[in-house]
Amino acid sequence: LLLAKIPLESREDRIFELVNLLNYGIDLITKQKQRTQLANLNLIACRKAKSAVAYQAAREYGNIGLSLLGENAWEQEYQMSLAFHNELTELASLCGDFTAMEQLIEKVTAQTRSLIEQVDVYRIRIQSNISQNKPAEAITIGQKFLQNLGVTFPDKPTENDIKQAINEISLLIVDRDIEDLVNLPMMTDEVKIAIIEIANSIMSAAYICGSPLFPLLIALSVKLSIEYGNTSLSASIYPPYGIIACSMMQDVDTGVKFGELALQVASKFNAKAAKPNILNVVATFILHRKSHLKT
Repeated sequence: LLLAKIPLESREDRIFELVNLLNYGIDLITKQKQRTQLANLNLIACRKAKSAVAYQAAREYGNIGLSLLGENAWEQEYQMSLAFHNELTELASLCGDFTAMEQLIEKVTAQTRSLIEQVDVYRIRIQSNISQNKPAEAITIGQKFLQNLGVTFPDKPTENDIKQAINEISLLIVDRDIEDLVNLPMMTDEVKIAIIEIANSIMSAAYICGSPLFPLLIALSVKLSIEYGNTSLSASIYPPYGIIACSMMQDVDTGVKFGELALQVASKFNAKAAKPNILNVVATFILHRKSHLKT
């Protein structure tokens, strides 16, 4: 009765009230259509609890919702099943339950229909290795996934490899104003988006290890953004390239322009979560170089 009386647009605001009551009656709900409807409500509750940092409660909603889909969840409710597994994988990682995380990842890799649908759980696996102070393992995982997407890097990148990657970007922007790159179309190629997501996820590990792979990952992501359009992640990738321009190319003006571009792209994509880090990188590593030169 409560579910019937609450308008669809108001359900999320009262999701915990709804789900907590309905979950008490799971054994009395026998029709699979109704069980699937309740599973979807549990998915909403799972995500809302996760955003409120109530990770254990979110896991409970996720596990209940997944159980409601039944034994043939992947066949009958593929997208919802994938969504539950993605959420539960991240929640297991956030709770430090890495055994459960790996079990969920194995299920996703066994059941998904494409590599693209595995990107989220692999990013979580990479991040969990970084959080456990295993940057080398994180890089290995990321590189293997990138290879499956058709991207390979030299086993031992040299200075010439890095210079070549930078030169490719210079050729792409030689007749363009850097500030105009904010007007690039939104990237729609799913494979290219996946490449940028995985590359971005291992950048910090490469930086921690002092790996020459770090500038190659940045250059790859910047090149794909210029060629195929911006994504919200482009805003986080342009500042490190600005650092490369300042330090390796000794081109502070270009570095500053890429820093300013990052802020414009972040605003365009409303990337509020990324903006503090972007501002920190731009101010600390780029703008101070410009100020130093003026001094």
